Amino acid sequence: MVVTVVELLIRKGAEEAFLAAYRDASQHVLAVGCRTLRLVRSSTDPRRFLVIGEWDTVDDPSAAFQGSDGFVRWRDAVSEFFAEPPFVDQGVQLHVETTPVETPAVQTAAVQTAAVQTAAVETAAVETTAVEPASPNGPAALPTAATTARES
Repeated sequence: MVVTVVELLIRKGAEEAFLAAYRDASQHVLAVGCRTLRLVRSSTDPRRFLVIGEWDTVDDPSAAFQGSDGFVRWRDAVSEFFAEPPFVDQGVQLHVETTPVETPAVQTAAVQTAAVQTAAVETAAVETTAVEPASPNGPAALPTAATTARES
């Protein structure tokens, strides 16, 4: 599978108009053989977007798309919003197995979670069995997790 990444910088104030145009224009890309198309907006610069497409072969993005009417329609629909020419790159997706490494922080969090779960079970047992007698000021109060923790 081939992945294309198109980086777009949109003119200031035109971001919402670009998004509306992109919604319709993306169909032209999908119609000429693009498997999937995703739009990612930068969290550090709301004017910067990545268009990520997946294609079957290396030739699909360049020959099949850029030489098509779909490309012309896509470009005509969205290019008026560009602050600069797009940066386009493509690569072949790699399948590399990774194994998460358990850090001491992850191990500590797991132990803390187990301790909290055990305390919650113990608290639940206390809450279902311990009832204070009624007082002249109102009904009996059940102990809560907060009051049970303070008493411990």
